Amino acid sequence: VWLEQVQILNIPPENRRDFQFVCGVYYSRRQKPCMTTFLKPFVDMTKDLFTNGFNWFDKINNSMRNGIVIAPITSLDAPARSDVQNITRYNGECGCTFCEHPGEIFKLEEGLTEYIPLPIIIFCREHVNECSRKLCKHPRKRSKRAVYYYSLIPAFNVATSFVSDYMHAILLGIFRMLTSLWFNSKNHSYPFYIQKPVKDQINSELQKIFPPVTVTCTPRTLKYIHYWKK
Repeated sequence: VWLEQVQILNIPPENRRDFQFVCGVYYSRRQKPCMTTFLKPFVDMTKDLFTNGFNWFDKINNSMRNGIVIAPITSLDAPARSDVQNITRYNGECGCTFCEHPGEIFKLEEGLTEYIPLPIIIFCREHVNECSRKLCKHPRKRSKRAVYYYSLIPAFNVATSFVSDYMHAILLGIFRMLTSLWFNSKNHSYPFYIQKPVKDQINSELQKIFPPVTVTCTPRTLKYIHYWKK
């Protein structure tokens, strides 16, 4: 199932969940959606709302007003983001959403993985360059296969409006790798491995966390670290 959701941001954060709605749904067990077709209704709608706006009643001034709508930012998981941007996957050459570094491929026990070595000079992707590459003779340069439909959205920057995927890139990427190194017993012979006394202290601190109702997933101890995604 592919969902296209929209959230109104220029309201207080505690009320934003009440102003979140679905613009599109795609379901298939066999293939992914064609992004040009799937995104077309939303893109056409945002273009119209940006050009013509919509009328609404201002209760404070007791008058009708016209407002416009923009979609300046979007958040997608890493696999979906590459499909929407129409670039190579995040683990392929030039697959980084934010820069043009090709990356380096290293073979590990579990297969191939990509990383970008630092510190080096990295050129960030730019809106004009990304849009102009559709006109060149080599559209695959810098991992760009073709122009993507999101580039037609007013006030949307195709290079910087795709924010980092916090869940997959941070929590299930870097953070999972670090916790595996720290807490996996197979690493007990390494100096970075965290021993039981410190683990008990971490569990104690985790159990003291009482998040607000807006946080739907409460903290779990290290015993349930494999379920932290849920």
